[in-house]
Amino acid sequence: MDNREIMPLYDDGPIADGPVLPMPPDSELRRLCRLLPPRFYVGCLGWGFKNWLGTVYAPQSGMEHLIREGLPAYAANPMFRCVCLERNYYRPYGVTELRTFASQVPDDFRFVMRSPMLITDPMIRDKYGKPLRRNQKFLDAEAAVRDYLLLAERGLGNKLGPLIFEIAPFPKEDVKTPEARQLIRDRLAAFFDEVCEHNPFNRPLGLELRNPQLLTPLMVRLLRERKIRPVIGLHPSMPSAIRQLNAIRNYEDPEGKNSDWLLSGPMIVRWSKSAALANTKFSTTLHAEANDPTTRAVIASLVLRAERSKQDSVVLIGNRAEGSAPETIRALIEGIVRSRAR
Repeated sequence: MDNREIMPLYDDGPIADGPVLPMPPDSELRRLCRLLPPRFYVGCLGWGFKNWLGTVYAPQSGMEHLIREGLPAYAANPMFRCVCLERNYYRPYGVTELRTFASQVPDDFRFVMRSPMLITDPMIRDKYGKPLRRNQKFLDAEAAVRDYLLLAERGLGNKLGPLIFEIAPFPKEDVKTPEARQLIRDRLAAFFDEVCEHNPFNRPLGLELRNPQLLTPLMVRLLRERKIRPVIGLHPSMPSAIRQLNAIRNYEDPEGKNSDWLLSGPMIVRWSKSAALANTKFSTTLHAEANDPTTRAVIASLVLRAERSKQDSVVLIGNRAEGSAPETIRALIEGIVRSRAR
């Protein structure tokens, strides 16, 4: 017998360019998902995270083509009933790409799209996010209808969920005085008046802000009058979930007379990052310093309120919320199931 190295006949490890396979859910996860409200849609901010190997994607999956081929495996997980097409903000998708995505998921799956930054960022920025100059196409309603609403409808059809207009941060001088903030509200009012007039498919529209000075009763009234849903945007620049919950209540019950107020449209939450993880990359386990049961409890209460209101609830969670979006979603689901049982 020679001393040559004996190679294994089979290698069960991942092959870089191999197929992306779903991680089979455990029996407890399947049980939890069966107990959720039927109109509850929860998912992540994208699906292209290689660190999800062994949690969302089976260990033998190839990761080389995750962006292009990973969506069917992601959608096979019973936790995920929606996904946010994050890239659309920076580099908008075309109709062909969107139709490909729609063909890869079940009929009851939903896509949420962010507005292109060219429409909803007051500034033109460099690749690091530093403002360079004013954006002359900011709040161009014609472009918003043509390049966002109609494009999303043509590409995703019945699998299209809420459309989120995320308004990037205004410069400090733009929100410094009441007069300056009123100018912003006037521009937003004119923008949404035109957008709503040309929203032929009547899809739910949401507004997510990045300047806390703008989240006021006046802004809430502006949105209520136009039936634009306030998005609970959980981000270090914005108030806590509890404070933003008060804005939702003011939207639905402006007189404050109903203790068991109901939602008149879909509840939308986008938890992109926490202060503890604002400057870090994602990991695969919850960070103790970012573990936030209070925020999860507020979101769970809103999901149950949406159920009582017979409205959809759409919750989108990023890796920098608590450290791992899939683990945060599982913890949220556990909390919702416990609350429903009570």
